Amino acid sequence: MRGKIDEILKQKYDEVEIPSDIFDFDKILKDVKPIKRKNKIVKFAASFVVIAVVVFGVFVWINKVNNSENTVLQAENNTQLPTYSKEITIENNVYGFSENIELDAVYSVEVEEIIEYSTKNEGEYSYPITKVKAKVLNCYKGDKAEKVEFWVPGGIWSLSELKTSNLNYNENDVGMDESENIKINYYEAYKIEGLQIGKKYITCLYEENNGELLASKNVKYGFKEYDPETNMVNLGDNNWEELNLSDYLK
Repeated sequence: MRGKIDEILKQKYDEVEIPSDIFDFDKILKDVKPIKRKNKIVKFAASFVVIAVVVFGVFVWINKVNNSENTVLQAENNTQLPTYSKEITIENNVYGFSENIELDAVYSVEVEEIIEYSTKNEGEYSYPITKVKAKVLNCYKGDKAEKVEFWVPGGIWSLSELKTSNLNYNENDVGMDESENIKINYYEAYKIEGLQIGKKYITCLYEENNGELLASKNVKYGFKEYDPETNMVNLGDNNWEELNLSDYLK
């Protein structure tokens, strides 16, 4: 991947043309109109202005090359996350539901980044998950932190992954190409809010044995859109209620 970036940067570098006489100060000063007053200070000032213009030009050129590198790196990073051509919702009421779950953290957050997509295996079935990085707005339970990373149910799968998941879905909602990517909104007992960068959420998290935090599928506030100014939570379909965490902070 880095080799590809270097090739693109070299191409950008070659496209930038610097005049061969950019540093020919004798020619530059020769082209300056003669100064009638033989004042050394005036001559020095004129020379300084010309040199400053040249230095500024070089700075602009360097900045152009650096911006090209940043643009290429940003584009390269964006390609790490897969795109999708279709979106479906899967409600799974058969597996894994339990009212008695210990919560390790309850936060209000603002999602800053989608880190990766993966798969969560539970017994005889599996479902997609998405790892996010978020800014912590308020910590109601758990470790206080400025940032937190955790997994949210739902994500992007290929059709072949969906077929081997043992989940029930409508085959008419998906295509025939097994390499085609599909965005899957997945939930069980309680609906999981659609994930968007820049949005604010209330989330109830539990920690697995590997130390990873996951948004709970089994509580109402597992992952819901939240308005900190009004202290209201969107339960879905723009149905808002006042946040009440009394059942989650025990």
